Amino acid sequence: RLLLPRDLGLVVGTSSGRVRFFSPDGHWLHSQHFHNSKVQHIRTRCAGSGVSYDHPCEDLTIVYADALVRIDSIELQSAMRRWQMERSRVEVKASEDVGERAGEGERVGRQA
Repeated sequence: RLLLPRDLGLVVGTSSGRVRFFSPDGHWLHSQHFHNSKVQHIRTRCAGSGVSYDHPCEDLTIVYADALVRIDSIELQSAMRRWQMERSRVEVKASEDVGERAGEGERVGRQA
């Protein structure tokens, strides 16, 4: 089991080299292509004893056959905050668009 920062639920590597990051509630946050070969392993390295979800790991390492990608936990947490904010903006914009379309439908219905 990977011990990840609390805001990150799942990290998935694909055979194309892409890595996908998901929130704890299963929403896609981000996808990035780090290397052109299959992701073989995703590992975390944690400091100290008694590590829990409240204490993020030192880094996340993505292992390929001929390469390693290491992401520092501070950088990962910063990126997760950006991804979460972007996701929130998209969700707000989508709900505003739905509300506007519903309002337009009411106006059109009244004119008819």
